[in-house]
Amino acid sequence: MSTFVIGFLVYLSGLMKLIPMTNPWDGFLFGALISAVDPVATLSIMGNAELNCDPLLYSLVFGESVLNDAVAIVLFNTFLSYYDSAQAFSYQTLGSVMLKFLFISTGSVFIGLSSSLLCCFLCKHTFMTKYPEYEISILFLFAYGSYSLSEALGLSGIMSLFFSSIILSYYNSNNLSPSSKVTAHCIFKSLSVLCEFFVFLYMGMGFFTGRFKNWNFLFIFLAIIFCLIARLFNTFPFSFLANLVRSHPIPIRMQAVIWFAGLRGAMSFALSLNMVGENRDLYVSTTLSVVIFTTVVGGGLTEPFMSAMGMKRAHPPPAPEDGDRDTFAYEVCNRLQLAQECRRISYY
Repeated sequence: MSTFVIGFLVYLSGLMKLIPMTNPWDGFLFGALISAVDPVATLSIMGNAELNCDPLLYSLVFGESVLNDAVAIVLFNTFLSYYDSAQAFSYQTLGSVMLKFLFISTGSVFIGLSSSLLCCFLCKHTFMTKYPEYEISILFLFAYGSYSLSEALGLSGIMSLFFSSIILSYYNSNNLSPSSKVTAHCIFKSLSVLCEFFVFLYMGMGFFTGRFKNWNFLFIFLAIIFCLIARLFNTFPFSFLANLVRSHPIPIRMQAVIWFAGLRGAMSFALSLNMVGENRDLYVSTTLSVVIFTTVVGGGLTEPFMSAMGMKRAHPPPAPEDGDRDTFAYEVCNRLQLAQECRRISYY
């Protein structure tokens, strides 16, 4: 939804000569890459124990972020395959784009699941637990193998890797030796942190060293507005549909916080570097500006906005001293809060 809303708005802006556009697919490519929400700053704030955020809010924001990077990559590559085609731009073309998107997504998921289940089978029915170095090597090779096979078949390696990691984390963790569990977790976590640091370092150096020369401040302003509008179409209508079948509906204040949590991050900038056409540098600089604005301004205002929306929960009262006459009242309050949490957890 966000991709097509931003794509149509950029396309209309190009027709109105507000921004330069040489190909109708430029808007949809930009819409796909800028729709990759990266709420790392928001989740770090929501996960703060002092904030005591509602667990439903944290789960919804986290659930949105875990898959949208892979979806954005598939949509971007799908649009990119039509960029230089002789096929005329029409609504029928968008229909074929969606069919291709579904085919790529389904095939990528199948490859990821198949490779991870084969890895689980080997780790369970062999004596590999005696050799931790082989266990970790097998994990890495099967994960990378699912990515490489998907890319070789013209599918999405990121989506295949994502579903492969879910299966390996859920089913294969009990097949590993205790040392391999700890070692593999530390290795892959360290690699992910380093890669994220390098990407943000590259973004900062590109912004402050003047690497990008083509800046259009009107386009930057319009892109931020388009992202906010697309979040409206992406958050509130689908929350309304979800509330039709939920026994515990999503409050409107919580929906507002989810809408505000739509920060853009490293994935958007990485995809922008793959833009093609004469205006490539313009889209890269605009994406970089949107990422910095949403991360600094949006991330910095997350905690005050959550406070204004009443998303902070009250902390339990401090434990009384032994022999305190309020011990009984404390136990009653603690048990009531525990009962409320149990009902909430059972619903989740």
